Amino acid sequence: MKMPTVALVGRPNVGKSTVFNRLVGKKISIIEDTPGVTRDRIYGDVTYNNYKFHLIDTGGIDVGNDDFNKEIIVQATLAIDEADVIVFIVDGKEELNQNDFVIRDMLKKSNKKIILAVNKIDNEKRKDEIYGFYELGFDNYIQVSGEHGINFSDLLDEITKDFKKQETDEAKEILTDEKKLDKETIQIDISNEKPFFWSTSVILWLEKKQVAQSCKIFLNINNIIILYHIII
Repeated sequence: MKMPTVALVGRPNVGKSTVFNRLVGKKISIIEDTPGVTRDRIYGDVTYNNYKFHLIDTGGIDVGNDDFNKEIIVQATLAIDEADVIVFIVDGKEELNQNDFVIRDMLKKSNKKIILAVNKIDNEKRKDEIYGFYELGFDNYIQVSGEHGINFSDLLDEITKDFKKQETDEAKEILTDEKKLDKETIQIDISNEKPFFWSTSVILWLEKKQVAQSCKIFLNINNIIILYHIII
């Protein structure tokens, strides 16, 4: 299954690289106040619950005439074309400027899902300042703080809303361990059961079969309990 791709775009110094590093869980993208530090696309992978996606950080888009600004726009355009979802990051401490509206127009033409992330909202007072950003005309607005990690679960929920869940690493390890898996696999559909009832049913089944010590239990993404009989 092809992993989705998410691109972060915005003008210089809105905190894209801080948001990128926060999402991937490590410092990959360079963070400086000097415009033009990030010119090329920077890639990372994000895992959230049972979702995985590629993440692209782009340079700050500026309509200035400098050559490096033109290079950044080219790289950002490639990232927009590659992405399934685009997170448009704006600075919650500043008013909108010409670059924000240029980026808005670029993204409107992309016909991609756009999430507007109002960054640097790190106190209650600034939460009331979000309304000025509705002028950009998008549907999804989320207040975040890349520096403090505020509202990142909300941002990730919105990013992954339409993604398909990926098998977990544990599931893949079980499924590919040919030496330990018996040929028999028992599946119990617990889609409509509450956790207490399906867990009790599984335990009783294991005790009846006297295999409680030789099974691994995995709840897959379709709410199917899979009991793998391990050869001891």
